[in-house]
Amino acid sequence: MLKRFLSLLGFLLVFGWNSQAQYLTTVPPLTGGISGIQGITFNLAPQVGMYIDTIWCRFTTGGSTDVWYNPNPINQTTSPTISAANGWIQIVNGATSTAGFTGIPMPAATSPLFSGGSVYGFYVGAPAGCTSGCTSVEYTMYTTANPDTFSNSDLVIRTGPNCGFGGGMPNPPNYPRQFNGAISYHYATGTDIGVAGLLNPTAPFVASSTSPVSINIRCNASNTLTSASVGYQLDNNTPITGSWTGNLTTGQSTPYNFTTPLTLPSTGTHILKTWARNPNGVSPDLNPYNDTLVTLICFGLPGGTYTVGAGKQFSTLADAISAINCGGIIGNVTFKLDPGVHTGPFSINGPLPGTNTYSMTFQSANNNAATTIISAASGAAFLSKNIDNINFRHLGFERTGTTFSTQFDNALCITGSN
Repeated sequence: MLKRFLSLLGFLLVFGWNSQAQYLTTVPPLTGGISGIQGITFNLAPQVGMYIDTIWCRFTTGGSTDVWYNPNPINQTTSPTISAANGWIQIVNGATSTAGFTGIPMPAATSPLFSGGSVYGFYVGAPAGCTSGCTSVEYTMYTTANPDTFSNSDLVIRTGPNCGFGGGMPNPPNYPRQFNGAISYHYATGTDIGVAGLLNPTAPFVASSTSPVSINIRCNASNTLTSASVGYQLDNNTPITGSWTGNLTTGQSTPYNFTTPLTLPSTGTHILKTWARNPNGVSPDLNPYNDTLVTLICFGLPGGTYTVGAGKQFSTLADAISAINCGGIIGNVTFKLDPGVHTGPFSINGPLPGTNTYSMTFQSANNNAATTIISAASGAAFLSKNIDNINFRHLGFERTGTTFSTQFDNALCITGSN
């Protein structure tokens, strides 16, 4: 099997080879980290189907080490909960690491097939509740001067913002942090197709609109694909099906356009399933779990003024922000907050549909910043990331705690905006 190796260097892009690289011939000397606390999280995005052979880390202290992954990416600024109940899957249980640059091998019998076009969350570090004999992973505190994405043609590692948390599971608290390590892997051998993305319709979704449906299908393994069955279904409506023929080699993808358009409902939240199955007549293929893409359809908020408070259009500020994060906006929007304390933290994580075109304004309903407060115990009470045209008027912001462990130390924090 053809093997490839993707290395990640904490935040230094230029490094020299030393004796360590001479006996680990495909591994550079990964340095530049800080003393970690038990574990680190990151996201992994294969571009082709693959199996992971080894995860390499620099450990400040050797000891018992677990590896967990989630079929969904980490995308948040508050600590994830790493547990089976929250969708995480354990690959390695209590492996022994040693201090220094060490590889944690993945057991061949249980290591899953990671699909091209998907993004996975990962945790490497000490087991939950570990009090003695625990490993400690070296990681880097992220700053905007550091690159956060590392890639080759096969694989992308994302660290730091929205995915990098340092510390012990289940809730590593230190953010944002960067994984200092590397991944060795080999390609999947056999036949595998997957839906790599929904090309149309695209967000912001508009209620009662009609649009064509198209998907991106990808060859995720070694065998060339020449045919497949495709389809889509909105909620529990009658499925729309079709057939694809062509020629796709490993890592290649192509769009497929359905002949039947989709008309969206006028209200509510909906599920759109799209799929590609039976490649070359093979069923099931190597990884049937990547055959179907599930898309949550949230309608973009129309332009206008919305009230926030008990008995209002949005009962809480959290409800309003949830609607924005889900569907984006399709016009200029203003949120008028009732007087009182609106307890967060709150986070709008862009880019979101419509937010580079339309404005978003949060203001107090009574134009009094002294009586309308957005509050949180620590970190940013309100964090806006990669959102253009956001405005705040006549609002107070406060933090009630005394200990702050994130880089977002202002009660109101706006980052990545034009």
